[in-house]
Amino acid sequence: MEKVKTLIKDENKLVDMLVFILRAIVIYQVLVFLFYGYIALVDPQGAFNFSQTLGVNLIQVLRDSILLPSSMLLKFFGYQIQVSEANIAILGTGGVDMNYGCLGFESWAALACLLFSYSDGTLLKNKLNYFIACVVLMQILNILRITLVAVASNVSITLANYHHDAYNLMIYGFIVFCFYYWIEKANGKTSRVRPI
Repeated sequence: MEKVKTLIKDENKLVDMLVFILRAIVIYQVLVFLFYGYIALVDPQGAFNFSQTLGVNLIQVLRDSILLPSSMLLKFFGYQIQVSEANIAILGTGGVDMNYGCLGFESWAALACLLFSYSDGTLLKNKLNYFIACVVLMQILNILRITLVAVASNVSITLANYHHDAYNLMIYGFIVFCFYYWIEKANGKTSRVRPI
C-alpha cells in the first residue's frame, strides 16, 4: 500500500512539472509571437506601417531607452560619440547596431514564462510588480552591455564580438536567479511549493 501511495505521489509531481513546462512554453511562444508580429507591423519597408497609425514606434522607444543612457555614460567618460536611430558609435569605430534581439524582449519573455507559469497562490499584482522590477534591472544590465561593447569596439572588434555569448550567459543566469529568488525568498515559501 505504501508503494502505491509513493507511485501516485511521484506521478502527481510528474504531471505538475509537465503542466508547468507546457504553460511556460505556451506563454513564451505567445509573447515572442506578439513581439515579432508587432515588429512586422512597424517595419518601414512593410506594406502597412502600423507605427504611423499608432503614432509611436515602441521598438524605437525601447532602442532609445538603451541608446540614450549608453550615450550619456560614454560622454561622461569622455568619449566623442555618434548616435543614430539604431546605432551608437565612438567616433572612428563602426559602433554597436541595436537589432531587435538586442532589445532584451526575449529575456523578458523567458522570465515572464517562468514567473507566470509557476502557480504558487500569490496575487497577480505581486508577480507583476516583481517582474517589472526584474525587467528594470535587466534593462540596466543591457545599457551597461551596450556601453561596454561600444568601448570594446574602440579597442578591438574581436573583443566586441564576444559580448553576445558572455551577455547571454549572464542574463539567463540572472533570470534563473530571479526565478529562484521569487520561489524561495520574495514569496516567503519554501521549495516544497508545487510547481503549478
